[in-house]
Amino acid sequence: MKDREQLGELVRPVASDRERDVFRYFAKLLCCFLAEIDGPRPKAVGAFAASLAEQNPILLSVSEDPALAEIKQRAIGTGWVAHGGLWLTFDKSKRFAEKIGSRLTVGHVRYEYWVQLNKVPQLELLLFQRAFLERAKLGIIE
Repeated sequence: MKDREQLGELVRPVASDRERDVFRYFAKLLCCFLAEIDGPRPKAVGAFAASLAEQNPILLSVSEDPALAEIKQRAIGTGWVAHGGLWLTFDKSKRFAEKIGSRLTVGHVRYEYWVQLNKVPQLELLLFQRAFLERAKLGIIE
């Protein structure tokens, strides 16, 4: 496992088909959001989303939405859905994208999902998707 981590290949064991389907849903969302802005889709994410690969590249965090207190205070209710946009994080030099992700809030639950990029997709972005990468660095990925 240590060798795989050094290569940047992150393995997400999935316990059941139902759990795998949840992760595939978030992989599909991520690919769709990237497609909407003419962004590149990481090959591993696309293959997993399309059920062409079993290895799950998606990381997922589930938490209570911090905006819930404001929503309760304004008596808006909990019957709402929000998309938190697409985001990229970069290394210290701002040369390589390290993660691509998004958020989805349903009621009071916030789902944050992302993919950790290893060296190959980082280089592909740098070499073949420079315009997208530059837009992302400027925060213009709409």
